[in-house]
This record gives sequence, C-alpha cells and structure tokens, in this order.
Amino acid sequence: MNIFDQIEQRTGLKVVYAYYNEVGGQPLKPPYCSYIGAGQSNFEADDTYYYSRNLKQLEYYFTKKSTAMETDIESVLLENGLLYEKSDDVYIE
Repeated sequence: MNIFDQIEQRTGLKVVYAYYNEVGGQPLKPPYCSYIGAGQSNFEADDTYYYSRNLKQLEYYFTKKSTAMETDIESVLLENGLLYEKSDDVYIE
C-alpha cells in the first residue's frame, strides 16, 4: 500500500493528486490532502550519482484546524521512514 493510501486509511481524508481536487465532477470540500511532485534530491560525487530520491509535497486543506489530524498524518510519514518539513499554515480564500 502506498503512503497516500495509508494516509487515507488512517485519517479518513481523501488524498488526490495535484490540482485534481474533484471527485465525480464535484469539488472536494475540506478537509482533504493533495500531493504533487517537488523535484528530486540527489547525492552525487566525482561525477557519479550515488543516491536519487523523488520528492513529494503534501498539502493538508482544512477549514477547522485539527492538530490531532496533523499528528495522524505525520505519524504515517514517520512510520514509513519518511522525512518531512512542515510549513506555517496558509490562509486561502
């Protein structure tokens, strides 16, 4: 099971790719998560790639803040050995 399916299973949140925040032609209502590719992280030396990892950006959309939900999402990431950075909340009209 991939990480996004695990987040859905643990939290009950819908997880969608990028800007496809519709299901059955109807826009999703928060809370839900969206993810998108965020580049690549490489470890290289002496003109050789030793390690390469694709990065993802996960966004959690909500109308009422839930630190319990954020903790559940973070727990899934940590249980799968994934490092993450958390930004400040951003208000979207």
